[in-house]
Amino acid sequence: MMKSVFSAMLVVAFAAGCASDTSSSESAAAAAAPARDAQLFQTEDYQVRVVTLAEGLVYPYSFDFLPDGSVLIAQLNGEMRLFRDGEDAAQPITGIPKVYYIPGRGGLMDLQLHPKFAENRWVYFTYDRPGERGASPVVARGTLNGNRLSDVKDILATNAWGKYDGHLGAYLRFTPDGMLYVSTGDRGEPLRSQDMSDDAGKVLRIRDDGSVPEDNPFVGRTGHSAVIFSYGHRDIHGMTVHPVTGDVWTNEHGDEINVERSGLNYGWPYISVDRRDNVPAPANVTITPPYLPWSPRILVSGLSFYYGDVFPKWKGNLLVGGYGSSGVHRVKFAQEPPDVSAPASGEKREQLFDIGARVRDVKEGPDGLIYFVTDEEAGRLFRIELAQ
Repeated sequence: MMKSVFSAMLVVAFAAGCASDTSSSESAAAAAAPARDAQLFQTEDYQVRVVTLAEGLVYPYSFDFLPDGSVLIAQLNGEMRLFRDGEDAAQPITGIPKVYYIPGRGGLMDLQLHPKFAENRWVYFTYDRPGERGASPVVARGTLNGNRLSDVKDILATNAWGKYDGHLGAYLRFTPDGMLYVSTGDRGEPLRSQDMSDDAGKVLRIRDDGSVPEDNPFVGRTGHSAVIFSYGHRDIHGMTVHPVTGDVWTNEHGDEINVERSGLNYGWPYISVDRRDNVPAPANVTITPPYLPWSPRILVSGLSFYYGDVFPKWKGNLLVGGYGSSGVHRVKFAQEPPDVSAPASGEKREQLFDIGARVRDVKEGPDGLIYFVTDEEAGRLFRIELAQ
């Protein structure tokens, strides 16, 4: 469906021979322009065409696909926008709560549809909520009806308050068992990642109503937050769930990719791939090494596994965005599904192209094509197609 939606947009754009109206305000700037250009790139397996679908998005952070193929986009400035079938502009979604907006860093962040969205219309999202102690990441849920989120409520208000404007990332993903995993950054204070009474620098695990599963690793332990699943994280910039194994994968500011396991310490600030700002680790600390380190640095971002039919040679590959590399990368593993019992080895990596801007999020669409957004004040939505 997505292909027909945006193909129609492309036809309209060329027939009219003009672009969308622009405005100096952020709200008007976030309106999408029709697809207006395409770039060709030769990858190892395919020649691909990267098509611009929308422009003027204000620091788009994440996106997801509705059952009809429309694209729901979260922007850091606190706006959510929707691309609908047959329309050539992104429409604003109302009902979003006030966010603590730091351009390029924090505000309205990740979004995910509930696994039973077709029945309940629930959209989950993370945002930084302002308060007297600065801001703290919150998981909220609302019901999407047309262009409005109604019955919006916070289901998890984390204890991760901070007044620094760095390492604010907050991602969320549902796993096949219905659990919801949520990431938090260290809020610019690295040692908080090792403080078990603090939700900062962690991966958290809750039910879809915000309640705490009894089998979380630190439930009932004095001085430990019951929602913590894993710890020792710096600032996660992407999260995905392997469609075959159900494992939660994350990538870390500092260029490493991890497979999350209950109760494990992933080492920040004692270890990191780039070895920046590390501090000596206490003798009794057990640290899990990164599953997939990245050197030289690409500043890893969005994550998604590809299992579509449009690019069959990439089936099972991990798609990775790059801030520093300004492109989309793919990782082919030595076996399918990947062996996660030890750090990865024998994998093959390729940067598919350089788009000239930081890539924030990347996902496979319901049409088997690949979509991504760029992390810019005037951000863009792109689609990767086979060049015909």
